[in-house]
Amino acid sequence: MEIAGISDFESLAASTNAPVFTPQTDDFGLAVHIFKMLNRGIHPYASGELDLDIFDLDDDDIPPAPLINSCVCNGHSPFVGTLVGYVVPKHALELDDFSGLMGEALRRSLYGRAEERLDARTWARLLDRYLSETVVCKRGHLHHSLQHECPCCRGERALLTRLG
Repeated sequence: MEIAGISDFESLAASTNAPVFTPQTDDFGLAVHIFKMLNRGIHPYASGELDLDIFDLDDDDIPPAPLINSCVCNGHSPFVGTLVGYVVPKHALELDDFSGLMGEALRRSLYGRAEERLDARTWARLLDRYLSETVVCKRGHLHHSLQHECPCCRGERALLTRLG
């Protein structure tokens, strides 16, 4: 239903304490998209696997997965070790799998202070540089030229081993 040309969603948002979007929130959103683009669609805050060194699937009551909004607001992510009870998925790239510069940029933009986040122009330059430093493995994955093993292939092998 619309009231005076404003959809319900817009009118509901206007009547709440909806977040104020700033250039820093745009920079954060861009960093999330870049992370997902470079990491096979994996979200930096919603992709943890249960840490089986902590939980026994047969004996323990497994807690529900935390809500993504809560993880983002509190900076909880398996990629920086702040999501207790969860680890980086076997098939995912860890931040250290990217070049030092790219890994640090992702760390700063996703988990650092708002004023430390990279803006779109800086990301464009960094992505150009990152691409120029990559090689293509036999399976067609891009990875940093200094890595001896393709991290994507390593992750696929780990996932296939797990699936049996």
